[in-house]
Amino acid sequence: LRGVAAWRDRGRDTVRRGALRIAALVVTLAALVLLFRAADLGGALVYRHGVGVGVQGEVLEDHD
Repeated sequence: LRGVAAWRDRGRDTVRRGALRIAALVVTLAALVLLFRAADLGGALVYRHGVGVGVQGEVLEDHD
């Protein structure tokens, strides 16, 4: 969305605040919230619950 808005306004000297730019801002903020939430949950799985952490000396098997 941001690329389309920049291409559309490429010949102007001023930056317009249109619906496309506002939509791009909202989508970006929502994506950042989801990214930080996923990182927090992933950290909790490792540090609180020990998911994917083996006992010292134990080798985790690869289940491909």
